Amino acid sequence: MQYLDVQAGDTVLDCTVGSGGYARAITACLDETGTFLGIDADKVAIETTRSAIADFAGKVCLKAANFRTAATVLESCETESLDAAVFDLGFRSEQLEMERGFSFQEEEAPLEMTFKHSDELSEDDVRAFDVVNHWDEEVLESILDGYGNEVHSQAIAAAIISARKEQPIKTTGQLVEIIRQAVPLGYRKGRLNPATRTFQALRMAVNDEVNALKEGLESVFAALAEDGRLVVVSFHSIEDRSVKEYFRYLVDNDMAETLTDRPVVAKREEMVFNPRSRSAKLRAIKKLS
Repeated sequence: MQYLDVQAGDTVLDCTVGSGGYARAITACLDETGTFLGIDADKVAIETTRSAIADFAGKVCLKAANFRTAATVLESCETESLDAAVFDLGFRSEQLEMERGFSFQEEEAPLEMTFKHSDELSEDDVRAFDVVNHWDEEVLESILDGYGNEVHSQAIAAAIISARKEQPIKTTGQLVEIIRQAVPLGYRKGRLNPATRTFQALRMAVNDEVNALKEGLESVFAALAEDGRLVVVSFHSIEDRSVKEYFRYLVDNDMAETLTDRPVVAKREEMVFNPRSRSAKLRAIKKLS
């Protein structure tokens, strides 16, 4: 909120409304002349946020959409420019409970890993099932290495190829066991579940998250008014690198000035009650004329 610097009559966009936490904080700073816009790929998040800010007296426009389509959303909300915008790229806890294959704790969950709900999926939508059962071994290895920083990407990709020759890999439980058997014993008993990085990588591939982020950042920055603020909170190195590189490009070309010389991270006190904040990095910029 410090970097967003929301003023009473501002127009503010939250590109990832989630459970409405940011929305409540932002609308608390706005008055009846202010506008709050919200995007989320998960329609449940949109309705949760709508309820969370039901008492806000200003204009509200919420859309179930991927933030890569921010320009289209702003047009549909009849909004020409923004005073501030925020992306929080963290993963909502509620999404782990929706039996779409995000969590390896749900052993019988289908391998979907898409932010869309089952009734929204079409034949053209990619699911984790498609990736693990049909994509080439080299592509699988590249995904696990590039998106998950998985040191055993080659072994896991080979194990997936071998397993799917016997039968389709349909559930998270099947995939977790394949991964567990593919990695060394010491890795299985490490601090992280051995499937953690693979699941992250598959989720990012299914939802094309890296390209979506780049497109979303570009669209939102283009919509900012002069002196408009853009804040991004990322949770792993791939996302943070994309944000850092884009912000550096803007600053180097005199299109923006940085508000954070280095990423802002959580203090020890916050890490105690919010362990996932340990990996959070916040970067912020202000648009120049």
